Amino acid sequence: MTRVYNHFDAKAIPRNKVIRLQIITIIIAGYTAVNILFVEFLGDYLFHDGLVLLVTLFLVPLTCVLIAFAIFFKKTFKQGQHSFKKVPPPASKNITGDAIMTSFFPEGVEARMASRELRPELAKLHGDLIAGTEEETLPRINEYLQQNHPSFLGGCGDVISKNLLKTDFYPDVIIIDGQTRRQDYKDEFPPSYQQRTVENVTGGVTRSSWFGIKDVIESQERTIIMVTGGEEDLLLIPLVMLAPENAIVAYGQPPITDIDPPIPAGAVMIKVTSEVKQHFASMFEKFNPTNREA
Repeated sequence: MTRVYNHFDAKAIPRNKVIRLQIITIIIAGYTAVNILFVEFLGDYLFHDGLVLLVTLFLVPLTCVLIAFAIFFKKTFKQGQHSFKKVPPPASKNITGDAIMTSFFPEGVEARMASRELRPELAKLHGDLIAGTEEETLPRINEYLQQNHPSFLGGCGDVISKNLLKTDFYPDVIIIDGQTRRQDYKDEFPPSYQQRTVENVTGGVTRSSWFGIKDVIESQERTIIMVTGGEEDLLLIPLVMLAPENAIVAYGQPPITDIDPPIPAGAVMIKVTSEVKQHFASMFEKFNPTNREA
């Protein structure tokens, strides 16, 4: 049975929506005040000979405006109330649950490392590409999320996570390392997010980072995971595999020109299904186990 947990976070409402709501509120208040003044000064006429005029030109339009405002108000604040659906884990023993310990991370294995031969496969698109610059992709990302309305939203990467925060759907989990294209990258995130640090290795996934992500998702608290000791790129794998189905996980796509056809820069949106989880599991099985710690 699916259980739905609602968590209202006022700070999860985008600033532009709050400003828009404030402007509309002022307009509605002015419109209402004008109506009240008209009724006050023309009351003797409107409540006797002009009763039809009072209803058709004042009460009906005012009621319609207030109903439209109430709908817009509810829709705006609903974006801060993100429903997280806790679903049963997939049947595959290779994806989630205690079987991870004996499959991907048996005793003595502290990390799994990607080989050079795996790089072309890892570089392929693993979801829907929204190509373009940050400014070009942001409205299309928001439209994509509105169309799919995910039960859970995750972001892997500094730039894509910053952009997700500008949409109507705040991400539940953000994984960053403070760098983009091997250069320092800093951005402010809402103080309402929990903070978590995990250690990882470059070119692989550690046991500690995997279970750190697992704990965060199970906590159902909006959390920023800061990666130290390595990159966050490959932590996309556990994020997808541990996310609930019907989730969307986004990551930034750098331009790749040395393959045919080349892949342009943009944002990739992964719709999490059991098939997608199996795809990522099959890739992760090819990683080389090692006892190297983060």
